[in-house]
Amino acid sequence: MTFSSQGKSQATDFLNCSHCGNFAPMDIVASHYFSTQDLESDDCRAHSKQGWTHQMLYCVACSKVTLTKSFSHEDMEPEDDHEFETLYPSSQEVGVDPSLPLPVLIAHNEALQARKISANAYAILLGRMLEVICENRNVQGKNLFEKLKTLAEKGELPSNLVGVAKGLRILRNIGVHELPLLR
Repeated sequence: MTFSSQGKSQATDFLNCSHCGNFAPMDIVASHYFSTQDLESDDCRAHSKQGWTHQMLYCVACSKVTLTKSFSHEDMEPEDDHEFETLYPSSQEVGVDPSLPLPVLIAHNEALQARKISANAYAILLGRMLEVICENRNVQGKNLFEKLKTLAEKGELPSNLVGVAKGLRILRNIGVHELPLLR
């Protein structure tokens, strides 16, 4: 991981935020280098430093921090691969409730992946996730709005989500169909 200087603040190259999945540079809030040892070369008796850099990174998309560590030594070129690890959040802390039915979990993960790429694709796949939930609950209806309304009437879904689904239907239609360019 390298960083670029922008005035006094520094930012990383493009990274995935472990909290929200956003793919963008992250602000480096703090950085600390810890030397592990001095290496002495037999040939030229020169000393080479190696060690770990711990960084606290701030995601501007979700306002959460990530703690990382990376290994480097002074003979490494900036474009060399560094040993890089995300310490926080751990992979066990990220994600959704594993007790969700597998088809719902898969649809949710697909939507999250699309979120990083395209708002249109994200809206479409969120709608698909709601359809998968309805399928999983064996809800009948001629469209998603009616199915969600039925779930709300049964008390399995908050009733205010039905209105949100109506707006999502409109967003899905916009995302699916090409809009004419404004001239």
